[in-house]
Amino acid sequence: EGKALGAPAPAEAAPGLAAPGDDAPGGAPYHALIFGWWGSCPHNLTRYERLHKALGAQSVVAVPCSSSALFRQSVWREAITPARALFYGDLPVVAHVFSNGGMMMYLRFFTDNQSFRRYVAAAAFDSTPGRRSLLTGLRAACANFVWLRPAIGALVLWRLVALVRVWQRRGVPGGA
Repeated sequence: EGKALGAPAPAEAAPGLAAPGDDAPGGAPYHALIFGWWGSCPHNLTRYERLHKALGAQSVVAVPCSSSALFRQSVWREAITPARALFYGDLPVVAHVFSNGGMMMYLRFFTDNQSFRRYVAAAAFDSTPGRRSLLTGLRAACANFVWLRPAIGALVLWRLVALVRVWQRRGVPGGA
């Protein structure tokens, strides 16, 4: 009664999580489930944990594990296992989702645990930190998908060679 399948009983809750009925410092008690962006670390998400704590929540952070998570289901399950501890009793859950990596974890979590959807009272979708530009996108791709680095390096080199050849044929812009 009031407990999702596979979730721990209140007495078995993960350390640091409030049990139903605990007083929350900032208001009505709830749990915050924070899904980080690709390449984030738990320390990158501490300010969001503090924000939710000030509002009366206990938080669990789930961080995507590099590109290997795209291909191996066991990596996903390991990353999102701590989040299962939030789904017990009658406390609502607020999902805080960051960027593509967080969204993929959010979708994977609720695909694997469909009965947990009824606990989600709200979801906040944050975009990636950084500017929207090709260079920022390439840096993010290279940082998170190491296997793309040689391909992107080859693409940049090819573009430079093409630019030099155009300059050789037509002359350097602004040159004499």
